[in-house]
Amino acid sequence: MKKLLILFVLICNISFAQNKINKYKEISIYTTDSLQPLVILENEKIGGLFGEIFIEAAREYVNKFKINNYPWPRTQNELKKTADSIIFPFARTAEREKNYKWIDKIYDDPVCIYTAKPNKKINNLEGIEDIKSLGFLRNGPETEFLSKIPAKIQKIDSANVNDLMLKLFKKEIDAVVGGSYLKYVWKKNNLKEENLLCGKTSTKHELYIAASIKSSEKFVDDLKKIIQNFKKTKKYKDILEKYQYLWKESN
Repeated sequence: MKKLLILFVLICNISFAQNKINKYKEISIYTTDSLQPLVILENEKIGGLFGEIFIEAAREYVNKFKINNYPWPRTQNELKKTADSIIFPFARTAEREKNYKWIDKIYDDPVCIYTAKPNKKINNLEGIEDIKSLGFLRNGPETEFLSKIPAKIQKIDSANVNDLMLKLFKKEIDAVVGGSYLKYVWKKNNLKEENLLCGKTSTKHELYIAASIKSSEKFVDDLKKIIQNFKKTKKYKDILEKYQYLWKESN
């Protein structure tokens, strides 16, 4: 009987140790300041929808957050070199699936084909036949969508979405495809919101917090628990409410 009791205690201790969330001295966050307001970097601090959620959720468990801010293509390359590190906001796609470890989804971001007046709204692939050029974020998740675009349309990629939206305004490109953050970039340049047309597509980006493929399973499991626990709090609901304009219906 005594041996059974000892065995039971050992099993309970092992189970407790496995479920306990580790404390981390430092976690590296790989991101870019070109995807505002999903991420906003100011005075070496990180905010925006994803920044606020992660920092608030993990504050109790992480002593220091190391922010690595690069152009989007380099951000992804640097992450691959570092174990126990994360990237956000990051769209989960079939192409990326096996190359990252996925922590948790924050929200589904509807993809639009953005045009500027006097050009017409484009709501489907048939409508895109009439344009000559289409801009998109370099190394972004639009690859699958772009594969359906006719070859005659010039595809213009850039690591700078601000540059893309200014080119759209100046009529240097006919349309830009991407997520809701592009509306924010347009407004940030003091351009009239009513002049930006969002032609909804059937595509949505599942935006995640993801981890480097080199990350340990314990690290990933800990962060999953941290985010999932935070999603049950009022603070999480308050952050979502603050940024709800991102997924409100566009014109």
